Amino acid sequence: MLIYSFPALAISIPTIPIYIYLPTFYGVTLELGLAATGFALLLARVFDTITDPIVGIISDRFPIKRNYRKPWIAIGSIIAAIGLYQLLNPANDAGIVYLISWSIILYLGWTLVAVPYLTWGAELSTDYNERTSITTTRETAGILGILTCGVIFVLSTNLNSLKWKQSA
Repeated sequence: MLIYSFPALAISIPTIPIYIYLPTFYGVTLELGLAATGFALLLARVFDTITDPIVGIISDRFPIKRNYRKPWIAIGSIIAAIGLYQLLNPANDAGIVYLISWSIILYLGWTLVAVPYLTWGAELSTDYNERTSITTTRETAGILGILTCGVIFVLSTNLNSLKWKQSA
């Protein structure tokens, strides 16, 4: 149960940067405007709602190798990592098309991870109580991932305020 739940910790860590940092970064720092940024992220989420059932059907009907959920999760992880990297490291002239495109790629990757991963959890047991325990453990790991991100943010902010200097 713990081994199954561990990926939830890693999956949830990027949520704070994406949902809290990203809108301000694009809207204010890159000067896209908050309305345009919100619209871009909304479009990406609309696309995400379309891909969720499609990925569910594909991952059910087209198994890859013996454990047919894990390869989809691996593929999705790579796609999500590329999308996340591009969103957090844009060029100075990145515009709304850039934000929409890379957000769609990120959300597609997350869908390729989340849908097979959540389905896999339901398939681990036929017993209702055991499935409840599996889900509880997974969601607890997800919350720990979000808290871990918060701790990393606080520590990095505190270290930065101490003006740590790099030696040249």
